[in-house]
Parts: sequence; structure tokens; C-alpha cells
Amino acid sequence: MKKKMGILGGLLMAVVVTGYSVAGTYAKYTSSLDFADEARVATWGFKLNGKTPEEVKEMNIDLFQDSYEITKDSGDYDVVSKVKGQKVVAPGTRGEYTFNLTGTAETNYVVAFNATIVNTIKTADYNPIFFRLNDGNWMNAEEFETYLNETITNDTNKVYAANEELNETYKIEWMWAFDADDTTAPAGFTSNDETDTYLAGQNGTVSLDVELTVTQSELAATDGNATRSPISNVPTNAYKEGLVAQYAYDATKSEKVVFDGKSLTGEIAKQDAEVAKKFWNNPAYEATATGYYYPVTVRVENWENVDSISFGNKTFNNLTADYFDNNTITCLFEIDPNKAAEDKKINITVVENGETNTYAIDYSDLTFTA
Repeated sequence: MKKKMGILGGLLMAVVVTGYSVAGTYAKYTSSLDFADEARVATWGFKLNGKTPEEVKEMNIDLFQDSYEITKDSGDYDVVSKVKGQKVVAPGTRGEYTFNLTGTAETNYVVAFNATIVNTIKTADYNPIFFRLNDGNWMNAEEFETYLNETITNDTNKVYAANEELNETYKIEWMWAFDADDTTAPAGFTSNDETDTYLAGQNGTVSLDVELTVTQSELAATDGNATRSPISNVPTNAYKEGLVAQYAYDATKSEKVVFDGKSLTGEIAKQDAEVAKKFWNNPAYEATATGYYYPVTVRVENWENVDSISFGNKTFNNLTADYFDNNTITCLFEIDPNKAAEDKKINITVVENGETNTYAIDYSDLTFTA
């Protein structure tokens, strides 16, 4: 600044001394604008039960134990491993593990389960070990693995907004059902003492490995209310059986369909029109049916809070527990290949506690085969 002031003084002196030559050389105006900016990497931090990913590796997960105290009507008894620290299971034992996932990110993100369950404590006809999540339905190991990886992952696949706090608690339980009279045993289970004894001598094992993945998402953030009524393409086991038994639905016709929570892609095959006739309980509908159907599941926190759910133009009102399986309800959607691309949408409306949430699943990129 002092240098510039000095030059300005010199110019004024020159004007005084040689004022007659003012038409000669002019000074130039100059400006220097100096911009600076700095950015940091977006924060990304999630914890399991308050532990970082590295700390979780060192955690002792107590889903299974080396000793159990069991109370039955016939009295109390213990199951204790002969090797301290070596975890065991036996008829009548059960356990649980509760975990809390917390954190936030400065980008949009999604959460997914990747579970692997290996259970060799069973025979072709007898499978006495069951699992469940958050006090839901009991399932065998194979069903529960699918449930976590497909239903739960898709149902919870909300796109969290940048800086939105994640705070979700899950409880996984398991049990070796003791007998059919056990009030905690899964419905329909019949124990077999001889087979239990046989399994005890087979050195079988059961293991559960769950990986929780939080991934940055390029998708737009889902409305916060969507966590109350997320959408899934995976019906629960009961609905899978119901769709096949009640409506003659052939699941192999849509096994190549890919659902990402917002759209359907891949390939879908045509089914018999009998499906439409049975599902909509209208024989005349068979004549106009498209033959393309896809099951879509809606999960809610509490079915008692649901006023109505509309799948396209089919609306369910005055819903009772019979409509739901583990707080989910499934509808078999008819998909029309002849609609214009902008109209190829599966529309779902959920009214819960008087609040309306509307969802649209796009299927304009779906390929239809005969």
C-alpha cells in the first residue's frame, strides 16, 4: 500500500511541473482480487453399541453362551459347557443380542444387512432352532437369513439425508424349542426327544454372522416418514405360501426382476390369467388381465396405527391383525406393459395416524416376455 501511495504522489508532482503535457501518457487502473477457499472431506462416522468398526472386531458377542439357567414348569435346571468359554446350545436353551446402530454422514446414505447363518443341528425333517428379530415371528435359520438379507434390508433401505442422525436398535433372539407345550415355542412346532438326542451326538454347530453396511447413496433422500412404511419386494414366508396357494402365483416368473426400492428392472414373464381372477376375486377380470404380476410388501411400525393402505386402485380399510404378517402386508400388483413410459408406475398410498404417505415404483425399464 505504501508503494502505491508513493507512485500516486510522483504523478501529482509531474502534473504540477509539466501540466502542459497532460494529453501525453495516462496511468492504467489495475485491480487484484485474490480468492481463497478450502474444503474438508465429508464426515462419515457410525458406531455399533458405541463402538467404532475397529473396536467392534474385538467385542464379545453374547448371542450364544457357555452356560444357561433354565426355568420350566417341572423345575429349574442348568446347561453348562464342560469347557469354560466354549459356547453350547441344547434343547430348552435360548439367547438374545441387542445392538444399536448410530451415526451420521454429510452425504445421503443407506443401511443394509448381510447375514450368514450356518446351522447343522437339524435333520431333513427336523429343525428345532429358531430365530427372530425385534419380537417378530420365529423362523428357522434359512428363513431368518433370507429375512434379514432381503426383507429387512429392503424394508429399511430408506435413503437417509445428509446430516440425518441414525439411531436404530435391533434385537436378535434364538431358541432351541424344548417341546410343543412350551408357550415360547414357535407355532406349529412339534418336539421330538429321540431326534434331539440324536442331534446331541452329531457334533453339529450353529453360527450367525451379521454385517451391517452403511453406504453412501446417490439417490435423493427418502421422506422421513417413509421409515414408518417402507416398501419391499420380498413377501414374508407366510405371504409367499399364500400367494402361491391362494392365487396360483408362480414366483419363478418374476425371479429375474430387480427391485432397488424405487424401480423395477430386469425381466418378468407372463403368468396364467387365473392369477388375476383369483386375486381380485372376479372371474370376469380374467378377460382383461395383463398376465404380469409382482408382489410388493409394505412394512409399518404398528398395524393398529394404519388407517388404510392403497395398492393402485385396491384399498384396504379397517385393517385387522389378520391382514398383517409380522407388521407387513403384501399385495400382488398387476403390471401393464402397454402403458406409456411415464405411466408405468406402481402407486402405493399409506395413511397412518391420519398422515398420508404416497410412494411410486417405476417399472418403465422392465422387460416383458411371453
